Amino acid sequence: MAYKLGDLKSLVATDPVDQDIIFLKMNLRNAIIQMIRKNEWTQCIAAKKMGVSQPRISSLNQTKLEEFSIDSLMTMLLKAGSRLQTDASSCDDAAAFLALTFNKTAI
Repeated sequence: MAYKLGDLKSLVATDPVDQDIIFLKMNLRNAIIQMIRKNEWTQCIAAKKMGVSQPRISSLNQTKLEEFSIDSLMTMLLKAGSRLQTDASSCDDAAAFLALTFNKTAI
């Protein structure tokens, strides 16, 4: 999936599935960045806690979402101490709805 976050036209013109993936990646990225800032972690400390290299945290800070899979972002959050709650329910139109909630645990 090729996209440029700052290019609104390419985001709007993207397939709806791709839009949802970008939206999910952005929300996961934001949760990671908030966790880093709230805990006042350096990039090195965050990288250690999340099991990645410092350049990966730098890429995340620069919003290079194309370098990250949803799996890798979720793994980073979980390794840093978040816990995942899911709620899958069906809507009236038979489309599935999935809610993800990350809760901070004591580290």
